[in-house]
Amino acid sequence: RDRPARPPPPAPTPIGGAGSQRLVQLLTRVADVHARRTTDSSVPLQDNLKALSAAVAQKELGERPRVVAAQLALVAQASPLGAGAYASVAALLVGHDSTTAPLFVEAAYDRFAKNCDAKNRHAAANALTYLCRLGAVGVADLASLDAILAKLDGALLAAALLRGGLPDAVVAPRLVSLKGDGLISLAVSTLKKGAVDAPLGQIDVDCDARASLPDNDFTMPDFDGNWPALQCEDPLLLSLVPDVVEAFKPGARWDGIVVGSKSDVAKQLAAIGEALPADSLKDVAASLISYASHSDEVLLDVLHAVLELCAVDEAKFAPQFATAIELFFRALDDDDAPTPLQQRRIALLFAHYLSNTKFVWPYWDYWTAVVDEDDDDAQKRFVREVLERCCRLAYLDRLKVALPEKLHALLPLGLSSVDFDENTPEELARRADLGELARAVDPPDDGADRTMVAIKFATLDDDAARAKAAIRALCSHTSSLTHLLAPLDDAQLAIALRNCCYDDEPVERALFDGVVSSLGGSPQHVVLYVDALLRRGIARPSAFIRWLFDGASAQYGASSLASSFAPLELLEVGIERALDAVAAARLA
Repeated sequence: RDRPARPPPPAPTPIGGAGSQRLVQLLTRVADVHARRTTDSSVPLQDNLKALSAAVAQKELGERPRVVAAQLALVAQASPLGAGAYASVAALLVGHDSTTAPLFVEAAYDRFAKNCDAKNRHAAANALTYLCRLGAVGVADLASLDAILAKLDGALLAAALLRGGLPDAVVAPRLVSLKGDGLISLAVSTLKKGAVDAPLGQIDVDCDARASLPDNDFTMPDFDGNWPALQCEDPLLLSLVPDVVEAFKPGARWDGIVVGSKSDVAKQLAAIGEALPADSLKDVAASLISYASHSDEVLLDVLHAVLELCAVDEAKFAPQFATAIELFFRALDDDDAPTPLQQRRIALLFAHYLSNTKFVWPYWDYWTAVVDEDDDDAQKRFVREVLERCCRLAYLDRLKVALPEKLHALLPLGLSSVDFDENTPEELARRADLGELARAVDPPDDGADRTMVAIKFATLDDDAARAKAAIRALCSHTSSLTHLLAPLDDAQLAIALRNCCYDDEPVERALFDGVVSSLGGSPQHVVLYVDALLRRGIARPSAFIRWLFDGASAQYGASSLASSFAPLELLEVGIERALDAVAAARLA
């Protein structure tokens, strides 16, 4: 017997993802510090937020409140300086419809828990800040929020207490379990003096919804975020600055769309004075140095932030950065001096900064005093390390012109005068290849010949380091796929890469490592770029397949890429190019 078909179940209301692009644009424009400064500077923030909430409540909130709550949590996760403003927007929206309070709290907790599962430290810290701000403005229940804080420790808990705007009654009990050095110890001593004045855009809102949080079933990972304090005396900035850098630095999404930029990082850092009671960029510079000393992986991001800040407002930031470096230099003789590893990282950062500013430095004459010190003197070792790094980045003659003559004694002459002793055809060809690769990494000044460029590039450790440096430079053209692949169409460059990499498996592995470390945020770009390399004969398909399955490359072949899409796409590329090579061999 025919029965009428049952109607399909209603589609669940999305927690995140699909939603109004207009809403995201409104939220970003009004609550983001830098965007607010450039678009709505004539209107007070409080009026902006009230107007935004009224528009959203009228056009968006009634139809799909979960989407509104999810998108608000999503944009708050991406803006360390806007957490208070976004929480104020949520409180104003709850004022229009009090039944939506649990949705805002649930969406904020959902973002935090997902970022913990993904071990995304900076996004988790931003999402947690927003969640705490919901408690501060009366949307979330403080008791259930305290249950989440009780599961935290270390730098993440310090970030929540410093940036969450929570009352002393919630903060004080948590300080007992907060122990550590650097950022943590500085945060504890500051919080014991009273709550930190960090509005982050928050305004006075009359809201008392106090919605409870979901069951806190998240797993707290071991986040690496306890930066050394060094010369930074403001724990709030020491916590915020790394998250600003991480949130806005350039990268590629899973779908290949490029997000963030170096200028966005600089603009956000320059706008800190509008979000916090900060009088100058002094602590921003000190925080960047502290962050750079913590890990090799962030040195390039910090360097870009410093250079862009100098470009945005050199008259204000450059003197502050110079002061921060000088204070770091003077602290090398203290009992609690930075560790040798931290000194090496800052020497590398500083050398790259000098190479981008024509080696102009106001303290060169003062530093000449270290020449007369013993060789084991910490300050002398630091200056020698800086000059050695500079010699890897510029020609010796250029350095001698910029430095006081007394400092010439510390120049590592042997490193800077790499010679090509032989003039055999093989050596001349190798010299030409190095020149091609060097121009891809660091285009020479007008008038510099190929030999001098090759000498500079030859100071890198080996062919693997040169291949990785070259491929990272080539992968920096990520504005579009066309720009990304265009350099490989240069016949001379492609031949130089092939001569450097082909049939040398360690170098080929370094090449693949460089591609993934540069483009790993976009699996589609990785597949297409590796395919382009194999098609042009720059590396062997067999070497790529071994790299993909070898345990030594598990972090690339088995987790980073596999977490985004099936590694079969990469394997298919390797097999197809291997079959092409077999077919070509048969024809030959």
